Amino acid sequence: GGRISGTLTEAATGQPIEGACAAIGVVDARQADFPMDLPKHACSDASGRYEIRGIPPGNYPVEFFDTSGVWAWQFYPGVPDRSEAEEVRVLSNVEATGINASFVAGGSVSGAILGPDGETVFACVMAFSARTGDPIGVPGCGDGGYAARGLPTSVVKVHLYAAPGYETEWATDETSFATAD
Repeated sequence: GGRISGTLTEAATGQPIEGACAAIGVVDARQADFPMDLPKHACSDASGRYEIRGIPPGNYPVEFFDTSGVWAWQFYPGVPDRSEAEEVRVLSNVEATGINASFVAGGSVSGAILGPDGETVFACVMAFSARTGDPIGVPGCGDGGYAARGLPTSVVKVHLYAAPGYETEWATDETSFATAD
């Protein structure tokens, strides 16, 4: 297979970021052992360098993400969602170099989850790109409050996963992605 490599840095200072990751395709943070179960991904070392190996030949969007939620998720070349991404061409036994990302601080969406009598309810939340429907950012859980972090500057739709006995819904009080605010 081919390889994709680059350097991940902080946009404001140019300093390398250790532990941020790159993946081919779209990352879904709801996976069980996120990010270890992701196909074809690599995280950056202390110098900010990453290298994804063993990629079948083809054209791929590359998503850059940070599981801590500090940095905003993005696609190559620094765009907030897949619809604007440039695909990277991968050839057998060739390394596509210079697929870099400069991270900016991530945004967040937060709120409160209350039951019908005003009691707090444990729930989890995930943000999705309003343009593409792709999951973005780091989901969050809480008892009565929640926050999804690591969001790029973009429009998102929020999906709420409530405790047993409560319905799952989209913000605000909607039943589908299509009708969500």
